This record gives sequence, C-alpha cells and structure tokens, in this order.
Amino acid sequence: MEDLKKVTYLCDICNGPIEHHKDGNGQVYWNKGHNAEPVLDDGRACDTCNAKVVVRSRISGDELTVMKQFVAVLQIMEPENRKALIEYFDVQFVENLQQMVSSEIKRREENPDKYQSVTSDNADYFVQEEDDENL
Repeated sequence: MEDLKKVTYLCDICNGPIEHHKDGNGQVYWNKGHNAEPVLDDGRACDTCNAKVVVRSRISGDELTVMKQFVAVLQIMEPENRKALIEYFDVQFVENLQQMVSSEIKRREENPDKYQSVTSDNADYFVQEEDDENL
C-alpha cells in the first residue's frame, strides 16, 4: 500500500503540487487531487485549479471554451507563473478581453486601407501603416 503522505502529485493545469487531504487525526487519506474534466480530458487538478477553473466550467457550460483557452495559455507559461495567474483568474475579465480583441479585429477588417494583414507561422495579426505626415 502506498504511503500517501510521501507522494505528492502535480496539478495538470498549473503544474503546482496537489494538496494532501487529511482526516480529523491528521492522516492523509487522499493525495491525487480532483478530476479536471471537462477542462482537461485526462488530468488531475489541485484545490485552487479545481475551484477557480474546473468547477466554474462545469457550472456554466458557456464558460467551458473560455476555460479551455485559459488552460491552453497556461500550458505555454513558465510553471512558477501559472499558479499566480490562476489565483487572479476572473472569467469576466477574460470575456471582456475576448470582446475587446474581437472588436479590434472587426475594426481593422472594416478599415483595410489603414491596416495591413500579416501572417506568421503562429497567427494572423495586423500592422498599422504609418501616415505619410507622421514620417
């Protein structure tokens, strides 16, 4: 039988340690965290990620896409920065950011003479052309 207090797993969302859950006598009875579905198909989550990301996505199906995008961004971040970002994660902020980006893209698409579309290996983005008088 595994000695639960000697094994610490890592959260698949933030890469931080998964907390040990203890009974009233201080004995570790669980050390494998929470099921991270539907955010991750096969993963475990620490208490913080479960509360801030997983449970929110289960309660509001509309937020699932936002949560999956958020987790995808976390995966490219340095592990030591992930937990801090999760602590301050706010779904409303992410939704507002998405709306701002969508509005900006629409504005630039409606004014193609002012912005030049540039494609890279990773994404499409726009470069604002300088006015002749600003040169």
